[in-house]
Amino acid sequence: MPTWDHDPNGRAAAFDECAHCGRELEADTWQPVRTIEEESGALSFIAFCNDDCHDAYDVAAD
Repeated sequence: MPTWDHDPNGRAAAFDECAHCGRELEADTWQPVRTIEEESGALSFIAFCNDDCHDAYDVAAD
């Protein structure tokens, strides 16, 4: 199942690619995710294709 997040209007949005390397995420598979708290207090989720990309992702560089 793809990882889901909500856009600023509250609509669900599916993740299509890894936030670190850009690889296409496979449907119906588990992906590691990370949550980031926005200044507004809203939580955003970012998805990765594997644990290596999750661990290598630099939030500060985004």
